[in-house]
Amino acid sequence: MEDFGTPLSVSGGSPLVPGNLAASIRTRLQRGDLEGAVRLYEEGRGTLGPLLWSAFDAFTPQERPVLAQLFVAVRDYAYAAGALDKLGRPQEAAPMYERAGEYVLAARCHQAVGNLLGAAAALERAGKPDAALQLYQQAGAPEAMAQCLVRAQRYFDAAVVYRKVGNTHAEVDLLYRVPMASPQRVPAAYRLSELLEQFGHGDQALTLLMETLAAIPSAAMEDVFCQRVVALGEARGRPDLVAAAKASITKVRGGGGYSTTKDSDSAEMRAVLEPHNASAADRLEHRRTRSPELAQATVTPVDPFSGLMVRTGMDGGASDAYRQLKNVPLLSELSFQDLQLLHRMCIPVTYAQNAVVIEQSVRGGGLLVLLEGAVQVINLAAQPPQVLANLGPGETLGEISFIDGAPTSARVVARTPLKGLLVPGDALVEFLATRDAAALRIYRALLKTVAARLRAANLRVA
Repeated sequence: MEDFGTPLSVSGGSPLVPGNLAASIRTRLQRGDLEGAVRLYEEGRGTLGPLLWSAFDAFTPQERPVLAQLFVAVRDYAYAAGALDKLGRPQEAAPMYERAGEYVLAARCHQAVGNLLGAAAALERAGKPDAALQLYQQAGAPEAMAQCLVRAQRYFDAAVVYRKVGNTHAEVDLLYRVPMASPQRVPAAYRLSELLEQFGHGDQALTLLMETLAAIPSAAMEDVFCQRVVALGEARGRPDLVAAAKASITKVRGGGGYSTTKDSDSAEMRAVLEPHNASAADRLEHRRTRSPELAQATVTPVDPFSGLMVRTGMDGGASDAYRQLKNVPLLSELSFQDLQLLHRMCIPVTYAQNAVVIEQSVRGGGLLVLLEGAVQVINLAAQPPQVLANLGPGETLGEISFIDGAPTSARVVARTPLKGLLVPGDALVEFLATRDAAALRIYRALLKTVAARLRAANLRVA
């Protein structure tokens, strides 16, 4: 057993010798005096952690959990994590490892208790995106997987995932970001042309295909791509472009035609031809069960190209929503990259006048950003019910419930028709777990928002 010398006492043993303090700490722990042990540990000025940890295995089975409790109490996270891990308590060890910056060890502990999302987020923070992706896939978390792919700059792969979950806005955003030099640029342009035509921009779809064919010779080797250029040109009544496309294809292929089978296309091209794995109704129902804020909301379809297309002198839709999101005080300090990532998570919603936007005493489902309209916040527990606040555009709802995970403290009712953006809670949790700088800025802004509302409430009471 480790010899720490004589326990510190009035009669002997210098407090400047770490072994004396360690012996006294052990004595206090044996007596159940955790508070006294904490004071001595802190007086040791960082010298006692290595000493006690090196003797951990020599402590009795009854003493080890108490020593672990000491490490937790003094917030010496690295030793606390190691002690809890050795005691076979990985669920408690994981957050200690994270606070100590030991993300690989935290991931192992998360995985040991089946928390695959926590393990994946920890691996991302450790700089291991490939390992994180495997866990996101095992956990059945496609949106988290897509965000991980974006952070790894694998935009095309992330777009394919977003297509499968029905987030067309995010899919379009990422397809545009596929570099021209990438072998995935051709299938990205193909898919963009499908979406352009779907949202009523057929001429722009044809132009995109023609420009891609001219800029990237390998596009002429993709059979489905070539078939689409010709078919779309014929459908739009542009025989000149059809002739030009056929000439470009013939030039690259040396006179050869193109087949009509998918097997002749590249793996990247076949990836965009895979069917959706869920209907729109299934996806909406999936989100409805996770987000109480969607109970009385209408999810509004938005043209994902609206910020690029000019209609009757004004552009709108997704681009307006992004600009409004950028001006929300809660998000005002986010970087361009972080705000773009957060915008891709948002679900555009509308509410009728008098609709219950958030019900009191239910588990929150995320953050709701008000873009247009006004709401009233009501405390139903008061008799009679008390109006706590009237909020308008730029305000956020649900942040307190999101922070502490507790049921909502008030009912929020639409005073007028509303437009908003809902950031689902699970997506926001994953975002904050993997973006340290963004998390710091958001939590700091959240604190200011909550403080301002508390001051306003105090003034009303006064």
